[in-house]
Amino acid sequence: MSANEKHDATSRGREYTPDTESVRMTYCLRKEHLGLSRNVAEDNFNRWLETVRAEAKAEACKDAADALHAEARWQTDLLLRHEEYRFRHCSNRVTEMENVMLARANQYKEESVNGC
Repeated sequence: MSANEKHDATSRGREYTPDTESVRMTYCLRKEHLGLSRNVAEDNFNRWLETVRAEAKAEACKDAADALHAEARWQTDLLLRHEEYRFRHCSNRVTEMENVMLARANQYKEESVNGC
């Protein structure tokens, strides 16, 4: 499942999604009831959270790499067909990609704020 699919799955339903601190507190309280100290429980939770964040970053990097690969293929094809056209319109294409990526990032941020 890609980063976009995961984001869509959590934000489209508009169901309650707990924040990190709520989950941390619940996890630590549960572990304390099972005899684990609060510090050890928090360390375990933090390690798990960093793993999840690393996976999310890896997915985002893969998505960006896929977008860059598609752009490189587009540029190569264009170069082979119309070298002059490439030089004239290359900067517009890059700006268009930047705008799409910024709009997607803002959408994610907005949906995560409005979704909770």
